[in-house]
Amino acid sequence: MNKIIDIPSPINLKDPLEATQWAKEANIKRPYRLEFFKHYISQILSHPKPDVRILELGSGPGFLAYELLDRRPNINYTAVDFSVAMHSLAKQRLATIAYTSVDFIIADFKQQDWYTALLNQRFDYVVIHQALHELRHKAYTNDFHKSIAQHVIQPNGTYFITDHLAEPDGQMGNRELYMNKHEHIESLKNSGFGNVEIALEIDGLCTFQVTL
Repeated sequence: MNKIIDIPSPINLKDPLEATQWAKEANIKRPYRLEFFKHYISQILSHPKPDVRILELGSGPGFLAYELLDRRPNINYTAVDFSVAMHSLAKQRLATIAYTSVDFIIADFKQQDWYTALLNQRFDYVVIHQALHELRHKAYTNDFHKSIAQHVIQPNGTYFITDHLAEPDGQMGNRELYMNKHEHIESLKNSGFGNVEIALEIDGLCTFQVTL
C-alpha cells in the first residue's frame, strides 16, 4: 500500500499574525462566502427544536458563528478549531453580541480520536466550511466522515460540507488535496450518509448537504 504523503499548507493558521491576515482577507477574496452562511442559517433557524445544537469544525475567526448568533444569540453553539489564535479572533468578534455562550474547543481533526474532545456530545447540525482540505490529503476523508456519522451527529441530523472542487468541476488543480463532485458524493455515501444533495455552488465552492 502506498504511504499517504500530506500536502503542506501554505499558511500556518496557528500563528497569530498569519491567522489575523487570513481573517482580514477571507471574505474579501470570496465575498460570496456569506451566501453559504445564509444557507446554513436558514436551515438552522427553521429547526423545530428550541434547544438545537450546532457544531462548526474548523470554525476559524468566528465568521459563521457571528452571522448566526447575531440572529439568535442564545443558540447552543460549539466551535472546534486546532488554532488558539483563531479562537482568540472569534472571541473578539463575538464579544460584540450580548448573551452568547459558545463552547470553544481545541481539537485537530487530523487525529483519529479528535471527536473525544466533544465528550460524547451529539449535534443536530454539523458544519465544516472551507476546512475539509485541512486534512491535507483527500485519502483521509472517508475516515473523517465516518467519525462524524458514528460519534458526532444526531440521528436525522444535517451535515453541511463546503469545500473547493477539483478540476474539472472546480478550479483546484491539486487532485491529491481536493476532490470532484463524484468523489465527495461517494465518500459521504461510503461513510453512512444518505440523501446527498448539492445545496449551493458558487465559483468552484460547493456545499454538500446530507443526513444520517
